[in-house]
Amino acid sequence: MNPKVSIILPNYNNEKYLKEAIESVLSQTYTNFELIIVDDASTDESLKIIKKFNDERIKVITSEINRHVAYASNLGIQNATGEYIAKIDSDDIWEKTKLEKQIEFMDKHKEYGVCFSKVNIIDEKSENANVKYQAIFDLFDQAKNQSQKEWLNFFLTKGNCLCNSSSVIRRSTFENIDGFFHLAYVGAEDYELWVRMVIRYPIYILDERLVRYRWEENSKNKISGFTKEKIYSSINLQMMLKSYIFDYMTDEEFVKYFKEDFMNENSNTVQEIECEKAHCLLKCTWDGVNFLGLQRFDRILRNPEMLDILEKNMNFTLPKFYKELGVRNFGVPNEVEEKEEHIKRLQEELLNSKNTINDLKIQIEMLKEMQKKEMLESENRRKALIDSYESSNSWKVTKPLRDTGAFIKRKLKR
Repeated sequence: MNPKVSIILPNYNNEKYLKEAIESVLSQTYTNFELIIVDDASTDESLKIIKKFNDERIKVITSEINRHVAYASNLGIQNATGEYIAKIDSDDIWEKTKLEKQIEFMDKHKEYGVCFSKVNIIDEKSENANVKYQAIFDLFDQAKNQSQKEWLNFFLTKGNCLCNSSSVIRRSTFENIDGFFHLAYVGAEDYELWVRMVIRYPIYILDERLVRYRWEENSKNKISGFTKEKIYSSINLQMMLKSYIFDYMTDEEFVKYFKEDFMNENSNTVQEIECEKAHCLLKCTWDGVNFLGLQRFDRILRNPEMLDILEKNMNFTLPKFYKELGVRNFGVPNEVEEKEEHIKRLQEELLNSKNTINDLKIQIEMLKEMQKKEMLESENRRKALIDSYESSNSWKVTKPLRDTGAFIKRKLKR
């Protein structure tokens, strides 16, 4: 009997967690599957770990060249025979009933292209880290069932919140969405695939936490993370995807999903639809980031006839468009603002330090004045005491004795 599910597990140098990932697959309550492990030219002990498993459902594909996760995943899918494709990263863990529950749903609901689940976050010790990594937990926990139109709007304005390791994909859908994972999008290859998927098929999220997604802030192998390079990479990939997203759609699909955002609700010609796409791209990224729309308008305005269409049908004016050019687009969102705020805090700290120094200088001057005053008062008291003593009767009576003593001392010194 051919396996109904093909599980794709790409791996590169993940000896630390690979055994846990494989064991979580082999312990599934649903058993009609093949596990295709694609080792992407690992240099650690990964292959030795894989070979220790004696299970006929395991197929191992090894690559002599490291080409990263998108290529390795595609290689696995190309060798798959199942009706469904399930993905798991080599450091994640499945709950025992994951496949059983998702396959049951997909068998009953043929209209869905892919099924996901909710996730828990784990750390490098495989312990629950939902609180420890609250931001990552909250990111994935945004996933909820909504229409294809709502998903496309989410993908355009916010990004991805679906966990790759929780996915079960109906394999036949690949024929209608132009293939598997896009090699140019490593770091967001799943995000790009879900965008293409949801244009043609609805997607579903089971409201159960069936995956333990591992998060390590300093991992070299994990694509995700919060380093500056990974943040820049994420932004670049999102911008790349959004720049092409309307090219993935037919004009009919674009109208179906985005008509509510049109400048003119009656737009229907090829030229008018192109103008509407440019307008949507002005607003599809982060607040105040409009470069993709500007880029599309650049192409449109090279054709003199398009300006006439824009002005007559879409309340478009060149002065209004030129204002869009004044928007800051490049860099991490809020990066400049955060740096300016940091500079402002440093300036405030510097000012406070200067004020403190000035206060200390004033206190020092005050102490010096007090010291001078005390010394003067002490000297005056000493002089007053001497004057008082010299004017006393006892001092006068003993003066002859003091004079005689002084004379004797002089004689003795001679």
